Amino acid sequence: MKIVGFGDSFTQGVWNEQAHPDLCYVANFCNRPNSKFTCWENHARGGYSNTQIAFSVYKYLVDNKHKLNNTFVMIGWTTFSRYSPPIIDRYDDRNQFQPYDVYGLGRNFNQYPRSTDLLIHETDIRILGTIALLRKYQIPFAMIQAFDDHSAHDFSAVHNIPNWINGDKPGNTLMHIIAEKYLDDQFCKLPPNTQHFSPDWISKIQPSQYITECWHPSQAGHQLIANTLYPYLEKIIESA
Repeated sequence: MKIVGFGDSFTQGVWNEQAHPDLCYVANFCNRPNSKFTCWENHARGGYSNTQIAFSVYKYLVDNKHKLNNTFVMIGWTTFSRYSPPIIDRYDDRNQFQPYDVYGLGRNFNQYPRSTDLLIHETDIRILGTIALLRKYQIPFAMIQAFDDHSAHDFSAVHNIPNWINGDKPGNTLMHIIAEKYLDDQFCKLPPNTQHFSPDWISKIQPSQYITECWHPSQAGHQLIANTLYPYLEKIIESA
């Protein structure tokens, strides 16, 4: 089975200003003993908003609709506060996408014209539309958040959807995994619908063997993510 990854820099495998897709957690799923995955593709890009992520999934499925047998899709959604149109050809020389606008990254959402509620609703639409498309093509899939815990916000998409890994449980992001605080409901806990990049959040996430200086998964971090998530993917495949 082929696993195809979509998402932002966390899923692309970006650290030290370089992309390392061959070392990312998507590729690592294939390296496990007796893995159900034999090959991989990675369409994640640093800086992608959820609009770009949803569009990249849509484009891949439509362009490959006759070649989707034995395909599994893994999506690492990004923060709802990152906004940009569905254009996927704006890269810098590091192969990272440059979004038009970024709202709320370390700032107060209320200072910007798009309200928190609107950003959440727009992201909900993108995620629910992507789920509907994957189900239309009968593609097994799994979803997770890179670093912005959607369980803390008023989302419809993450609740009661088995394919969103631990979607109803706090502390369910890739960042929590590499911080060795996966499913810790008190770690960096924030009030509902508030920004994620608070001083408290940053102060508790320090570089380690799993976290780079730029707060991304290291090579060991990607291995830890793959080891943590693989059992959930296996269950999804077996129940499909």
